[in-house]
Amino acid sequence: MSQISRPLYTVGALVASALTLLTLGAQTAHAQSVFFNEVLFNPPGADNGFEYIELASTLPSTSLTGLTLLIMEGENVPAGTVDQAISLNSFVTGSNGLLLLRDSATFTPAPGTSVVTADFAPDIENGANTFLIVDGFTGSVGTDYDANNDGILDSLPWTSVVSGFGYIDNASGSGGTDYVYALPNVEVVGPQTGSPNGGGVVTPDAYARINGTGYVFRINGANPGPYTVNPNFVSGAGATGYVLTPGSANVVATVPEPTTVALFGFGLLGGIALKIRRSRRSA
Repeated sequence: MSQISRPLYTVGALVASALTLLTLGAQTAHAQSVFFNEVLFNPPGADNGFEYIELASTLPSTSLTGLTLLIMEGENVPAGTVDQAISLNSFVTGSNGLLLLRDSATFTPAPGTSVVTADFAPDIENGANTFLIVDGFTGSVGTDYDANNDGILDSLPWTSVVSGFGYIDNASGSGGTDYVYALPNVEVVGPQTGSPNGGGVVTPDAYARINGTGYVFRINGANPGPYTVNPNFVSGAGATGYVLTPGSANVVATVPEPTTVALFGFGLLGGIALKIRRSRRSA
């Protein structure tokens, strides 16, 4: 299994991003208080009825007033176009800090999770994307904010970026380069390892934030789940063994370290031997 290298971002893009950050100034009180926790954007089989976006807040019952969830196209043409703009203005995260946006009642969340059921129209697009939570959105769906497709937004239709993540899936194919936008305010995830998909990397199915780090990966399983991480197509070892948990806390199944298992085994054998010796003495 070969490691696919991450594309280099141009100096111009990084400088522009730094200037953007200075222009925005201090973040609002929302900054980093809410983030993407888990997203299933490419379910096996039909997408409709099985896609979901899970948000998490650092504090329980956090109001999302003034915030908008954006999905920006990252494919080389038409990169920079707003595909989805979902107002979070009337939503509050649950007592456990989670908000589940689902397009059907297929998944049963944990008690305490706030749930919003509404169809994603259109369905969440596969391929390179940037997922953003922004404050003060003034733009519109369908608008291309990177008209010359150079990876730098021509204008910023928001006051500030609260959090986000982005990934590419085709660094060198289809006649151009894929982009992640709103740097450096978003987490760039991947590319994945595994067999290449045309242009050089693998198209992921899902995203999850595990122990503070985001991962993208292909999944194993069939609708309506459970869905598990495909270990051959994952952006990092920290997601290995993960099972998607829509509306519940993200937990990775752990296996005891070999030394721990060995010590337990030796202790068990020692206990058996001691018991045998005592039995012989009493006899």
